[in-house]
Amino acid sequence: MIEWDTAFRRDLDSTNWIEGDIRRDYSALLDPQADLAVGCGYLFLLQKFLDYAREHNVPLIVKSASEKRARLVIDYVITRPVEPKIARAMPIIAEEITRRSRKVCERCGDPGQPQIIRGGIMSVHVGQTEAA
Repeated sequence: MIEWDTAFRRDLDSTNWIEGDIRRDYSALLDPQADLAVGCGYLFLLQKFLDYAREHNVPLIVKSASEKRARLVIDYVITRPVEPKIARAMPIIAEEITRRSRKVCERCGDPGQPQIIRGGIMSVHVGQTEAA
């Protein structure tokens, strides 16, 4: 029998709500089939990236946001030519978001440290973790 971690269930519900808001509020910057397979802590970082793109009128489409090796990875494409300054800035902004994600809990967004959990998978979490 599988026992549900109530904190995980609550995090999942919160993540679904936040992901829905991001899909609605940033629909012009997201591929309709974008895979946003991250917890709400990382969704807040994705939102920062999208805010920057929107504020600077960057014509981009986010294809996915995923967690890889305890960091957020944003896969995006710039859809038309932009000023060289913007073209140089976007990879730097994306890298800064990735760097921040190494110190933020994927689930809640609080400061955290990379830890090895779940049978050797690296993740960033706050507080105690249990191996699955």
